[in-house]
Amino acid sequence: MRRTSLLLFLLLTACGARTSLDLGSAPPTSLPPTEPHACLADLARTSAPDWERGHACDAGSLGDDIGMFAMVGFDLIGVTSAGPRIIHRFFEGQDDTKATAIDTAMVVRGDYVAATVTREPHGLAYGDPIHAETVLLRRDGTLLGQHLEEGPSISSVGLVGFFLSDRGIIVAGRRFKDDIHTSAARDTGLLATTPDVQPIAEPAPSGRVVVRSADPNSSEVILSWLDPCTGELHPTRESARMTHGTFRTWGHRLVYLDDVDPTQLVIEDPEGSTTIPLGEKGELIEIHPAGHALLETAVEGRVLLADLNAHTARAITVQMPPGWTEMTPARPTSDGRLYLAMRDSAVCHLEVSSDGLSWTPVGLPIGEVFGAAARESNGTFYLYGSINAVTIPPWDPPPPGTMRLDHNSVQVAREDGTSVVLKNPPFGQYWLDDFQLAADGGCVSDGNNGGVEITHTSSGTVMFVPLADPKIYDPVDVSTFVPGDDMMPWY
Repeated sequence: MRRTSLLLFLLLTACGARTSLDLGSAPPTSLPPTEPHACLADLARTSAPDWERGHACDAGSLGDDIGMFAMVGFDLIGVTSAGPRIIHRFFEGQDDTKATAIDTAMVVRGDYVAATVTREPHGLAYGDPIHAETVLLRRDGTLLGQHLEEGPSISSVGLVGFFLSDRGIIVAGRRFKDDIHTSAARDTGLLATTPDVQPIAEPAPSGRVVVRSADPNSSEVILSWLDPCTGELHPTRESARMTHGTFRTWGHRLVYLDDVDPTQLVIEDPEGSTTIPLGEKGELIEIHPAGHALLETAVEGRVLLADLNAHTARAITVQMPPGWTEMTPARPTSDGRLYLAMRDSAVCHLEVSSDGLSWTPVGLPIGEVFGAAARESNGTFYLYGSINAVTIPPWDPPPPGTMRLDHNSVQVAREDGTSVVLKNPPFGQYWLDDFQLAADGGCVSDGNNGGVEITHTSSGTVMFVPLADPKIYDPVDVSTFVPGDDMMPWY
């Protein structure tokens, strides 16, 4: 439901979307204070709902809970067991047929939902005024605040980062023509706007967020901690490295190798940093959202797996069984193991291992493919087999009695033997791969025909939720299951 008195704070600019809250581009050199500022002191941290796996797509038990949010054009929609309902209509009162929705984004954190969309009128010329609307809501649909921003239009994407904290702090980076800036807001309104930076991670519990420099005339990457209450920038410890190497974000934190001792992995937040001894040097490749980092070493097949929560690390040598070869690189699972797709002459299996030596297959084998892609979230594995190539390598017939998925296929599976085939069309048919796997591994969705097809990964139950006219919106613009952090399998 909507509040009768909406919090509408308007940020209008005459030149490059600047406001009186801009603080200039010279960052202070002091480290940030460790406690939240007074402007955030009344905001307590909230938590995601304590649901069983798959609740978000279980129509029988979902009730009035919103299990998924979706944005279609200028509508923010919530999906319940009774079907979809419009939670908020962006740019209400304006003719939707005379504009296109662009730069759409949505995030769910704790008890909050944030969404944004830019309205691009038809026939817009370069430099004409363009408007973006951002909203903050409770998960039940209660509107807490709106933010309308105006600036000159450009031909490229204007949204350069959109994040939300579980305390209800929105941080958005936006580009209007030659201006790039980051704004922070909460339910009471706009907090501050800082020029020439863009956010790259969600706000920390203190509210501070890591941003990177956005100077179009410089190739140097400078990372800073942005104070959302004042707009001030404070240097990260990463920025003091003599040699700037690879870094990754994990939630609100920065993760990188120490430049003095590259056998130490550094985890930095606004209040300080900790290190994890690796035992040897590695190259940071990937961080699973659950907190497991994968690093490659100079030794072929040898990787390091760091537990960012426990501050431990171990080396693993990945060895294929005789006659098998990798089809995907090794990746970390939610519980700190490795998984990859491997093949012999006849079948490709998704396999899981704790030590890199003993492998356990998950799901159905695939074959007659050019390549494969795999992802994992909370024990649910996603395997995609692709023939999208001019030629595919040779495959022997499957062993007798083997159910092999040939050609293009998508499946989700768990180690308990649960397996659901989502797609396995006849040879020659293709589709846009835009599946999303819920963070709890219990639901997977596919946007098509103006709606979302939602599958329960354990029961295999499928429901199609129509959201819009498929002639206008196919697929939907963006969607996410509650509690957020959907795994996007296609990368």
